[in-house]
Amino acid sequence: YKAILLGDTSFIETDILDMYRASGIAHLLAVSGQHLSLIGGGMYLLFRETIGGFRTAGILSDSFVISYGIFTGSSGSTFRAVFMICCLWLAAERGRTYDSLSALGFAALSLLGKNPYLIFHSGFQLSFAAVLAISGPGQWMIREYNIGKNWEKTVVISLWVQIFLLPVMAWHYYQYPLYGMFLNFLVLPLVPVLMIAG
Repeated sequence: YKAILLGDTSFIETDILDMYRASGIAHLLAVSGQHLSLIGGGMYLLFRETIGGFRTAGILSDSFVISYGIFTGSSGSTFRAVFMICCLWLAAERGRTYDSLSALGFAALSLLGKNPYLIFHSGFQLSFAAVLAISGPGQWMIREYNIGKNWEKTVVISLWVQIFLLPVMAWHYYQYPLYGMFLNFLVLPLVPVLMIAG
């Protein structure tokens, strides 16, 4: 629960961490977009229902997710997600369309403006490559080929994510688990359940 909710892997034995990495599911232990979507999005909806208004809900939720990002260690992947979800709420408050690629670019410029060396960090590369795959070719293929079923969308997006992550994984970890995509299909649906339980 400490790893899933807070990204704290300090207590996990090295061989267990290596097993997660070798299986291609180590991203489950890093605070990123899925965490912010579930926790931050839940807070946003709660504030919208109780307090009302895009502005108030957005400001309170922004404060919460920024605090959560700092509390969980301020990693590049965490603040990539924080920047993007704050852009989403700002777009809602302004009545504008949210564009995930523009938000991703803003997050990259913001993080690299503070620390340009982040671009060489594996977590930064994996996080941005995954979101780029989802928002770019993944969404393009879904629109272009009129893919409507949820399981088909999941397959397409997962395939593009694996294609984008392959060179990064091979460069930093010298291995790439071919069965990782199928293992992710099994474990990813359980993550929200674990987070809510935690």
